[in-house]
Amino acid sequence: MAGVSWTGDKKGLTLVEILIALAAISIISAGMVAAFISHNRMSAAEEARIKVQMNLRVAVDRLKNVLRHAGLGCYDSFDDDRTMSGVDPDNGTIEISSFISHVERHDIPGTDMKSDSLILTYGFKKIGSVSEVLEKDRIMLDRDPSPSVTAGGEFKRYLSFFPSLQGNRYFQVKTVNGREVSFFEDLAGVMSGNKVFMVSPVRIKISQSSEESLLFLQNFAYGSSLYWIIAEGIEHIRFQYYTEDHGWQDDPGKDSLQDIRKIRFWVLGKSSNPVRAHETQTLEIRDQQNQEVVYRAGPFDDGHVRMVSTGTVYLRNAFFTNRAGQK
Repeated sequence: MAGVSWTGDKKGLTLVEILIALAAISIISAGMVAAFISHNRMSAAEEARIKVQMNLRVAVDRLKNVLRHAGLGCYDSFDDDRTMSGVDPDNGTIEISSFISHVERHDIPGTDMKSDSLILTYGFKKIGSVSEVLEKDRIMLDRDPSPSVTAGGEFKRYLSFFPSLQGNRYFQVKTVNGREVSFFEDLAGVMSGNKVFMVSPVRIKISQSSEESLLFLQNFAYGSSLYWIIAEGIEHIRFQYYTEDHGWQDDPGKDSLQDIRKIRFWVLGKSSNPVRAHETQTLEIRDQQNQEVVYRAGPFDDGHVRMVSTGTVYLRNAFFTNRAGQK
C-alpha cells in the first residue's frame, strides 16, 4: 500500500497574529458592550419618562376631578357666613368658613422646596337616601350610613341633600339614633328619595417621605383610611387662585377665599430611580406671552427624570348659587 505524504508547510498562527486577533475581538466586544449599555440606559430613561408621564396624567385628571367638586353641598352655607368645625388629623380642632381654606404657600427654590397645600370642603360621600321625612327637622335614612354620622365634634355631622330647594347648603346633625337623624334647623324642601351626602374637608398635599413622593388627599372623616393616594411619583405641587377682583394670585388671602373662581396648578413628576448622568437640570414654565415665569423647579443634579404638567379648573359650585336666583 502506497504511503501518503504531505507536501505543504506545517504552519499555525504566530503569537503576533493571535494578539492582533484578540485585540480586534476585544475592540469589537467593547463596542458591542458599550452599545448595549447605551441602549439599556436609553431604554431605562425612556421607560422612566413614560412612567413619569403616566403618573402626571393621573395626578392632573384626579386633581381636576376633586377640585371641580369644591363647594359641593356647602358653598351657599359658607356664603352666608356659616362655619363648621371638627378635628384636623394634623392640627387638632380646626374651624372652616369657606369651601377653599387653609391655603399654605411655599416658594423655596432648589431641591429643598416645599409643596403648597390647601383644604377643600365638599359633599364627598353619598351615605344614603331619605326614606321618610318624619318631621320638619327629622328624617329616616334608607340604610346605615358609611362613614357613620355623628352629633359629636368630628367632621361627620354635616349633611347635604340633592336635589333640595335649600340650594347648595349643609345641615348640622343634632341627634342620631340608628338611621334616624335630626337637625338643628328645618329641612325645608327635603323630600323622600333625596340623596344624602356627608360634607367634609380634605387636604391636598405631598407626602414628606424621602422614600417615595406621593400626592394624596388627607381625609377628615374616615379614621381607618386617612390618606387617599391621588398619584405616585409626584415630588412637588404649586397652586394659584383666581378671583374676579384680583386675577391670579399665589395666596388669595383669608378674606378672598370664598371669591375664588378658578384654580390652576403645576405638578412635578419624578422617576423612582436615577437613570442618567448627574447633569444639572432646571424646569421652567412661562406664561402664554412668554414674559413671566409661572413655575420653576430646580436645579437638580441627581439623575432622576423630571417633568411638569399643569391644569386649570373652573370651580362650578362657586359660579352657580341659588341665592335669590343669582348666578
